[in-house]
This record gives sequence, structure tokens and C-alpha cells, in this order.
Amino acid sequence: MTVVAATAASLLPLAAEAGPVTRQFEFSSTAGALQFGPQIGSFTYDDAVAPVGGGYVSALGLFANLDVSFGGFSFDETTANSGWLRFDPAGVLLDAHFGNNCNAGSCTISGGASQWWIRVGQVGNSVNDFSYSGFNGEAGFRSTNLNALLPNATVPEPASIALAALALVAAGATRRRQR
Repeated sequence: MTVVAATAASLLPLAAEAGPVTRQFEFSSTAGALQFGPQIGSFTYDDAVAPVGGGYVSALGLFANLDVSFGGFSFDETTANSGWLRFDPAGVLLDAHFGNNCNAGSCTISGGASQWWIRVGQVGNSVNDFSYSGFNGEAGFRSTNLNALLPNATVPEPASIALAALALVAAGATRRRQR
């Protein structure tokens, strides 16, 4: 039992460390030349970027993974980028702004260029829109407000899984001794 307790204690710091968080979102377009029904996309960021006390993180390269597909076009973290992420005081993601023409703090669209952005967040906490130009012959700027972050679908870090497994083993060993 001492070995189990020592192993569990050595893993505790790992569970508190920052790690990757994957969020899914839903978006669609009902305006202009590019129209499609609900699509599911996702992005992964390191929760260590959340500022103490909450607020905005304006930077490129915040995504370890990005998956956005619409109207026969696909984008990932190498062909699109983050503009900003916004967190509440507890470090929970409120909203994100990203696209294929972003700078730290903003994403822009030039009429006629094949460019897009998505602003997506918790319903009631942000402006949620998919905006684009240049796709399927669209020369103007189109925007639709049909986006939402899906309920938090964070992927547990390996240390948390190891701790849970260790707790089950310890509980089983304790129960066997009581018999």
C-alpha cells in the first residue's frame, strides 16, 4: 500500500499541469454563393495560455490542431491561424477568433479574396459568426450568425487517467485486505 501511495503522490503534480484542450464548434452558412448546413470543426490549444484572472490572448500559433471544412474546402493549423482567444477568470475559454487571414488580435477579409473567419464562443458571451469572401465566386463580404461552441469536450490528460486507474487499484487492494 505504501508503494501505491508513493506512486500516487508522485503523479499529483502532473495532474495540475497545463495540457491540451480540444473544443468542437458548429457553424453553417445561409448567405451568398457559399451555403452549407451545419458543419462540426475543432481546435486544440494549450490551456497554459489562459492569462491569470482571464482576458484576451492575442497571438498567432495558438492552435496545436485545427480542423475546419466547408463547401469542399478544408483548413488546418498550417493553412489557417488564431487571432485571439478569450478566457474567464477561472481559465475557461469564452470565445475564439480564427481564420485564414489573421494577425495577432484580429482576422480580416478582403472582398473577392478567398478568405474567411470564424468567431465562436459560449452562447450569450460572444458574437458568433462565420464570414467569408471569394469562395464559389462570391465577390462581396458575407456573414451569418449560426455558430456555437459545443459543450466542453476536453480530452483528459494522460496523468489524470493514470491517477484514476491507480485509485481503482488501491481501492481494490484495500478491499481485498478487509476480507
